[in-house]
Amino acid sequence: MRLASPERMLDWSHGEITKPETINYRTQRPEKNGLFDERVFGPEKDYECYCGKYRGIRFRGIICEKCGVEITRAIVLSTSLATSLPRSRRKNASAF
Repeated sequence: MRLASPERMLDWSHGEITKPETINYRTQRPEKNGLFDERVFGPEKDYECYCGKYRGIRFRGIICEKCGVEITRAIVLSTSLATSLPRSRRKNASAF
């Protein structure tokens, strides 16, 4: 086992984090474009999108057209990878 290169991590990544916020203090839900964004890391609850339009295993694999969350198991949250590189440094990822 060895560390992945910056290029490999960019290949693995899915989505982009643009805000430092994590959880909305009023709704107790992940902030969009934040560090726990469900569009990037998967749903908070099994087979349920952020907006609640799709709930249940019968919608598995669908991406909600309203909130952009894929309907899947919540465990994907722990296996997803996102990038937080500034736009100016994405092309030069090997500079790290």
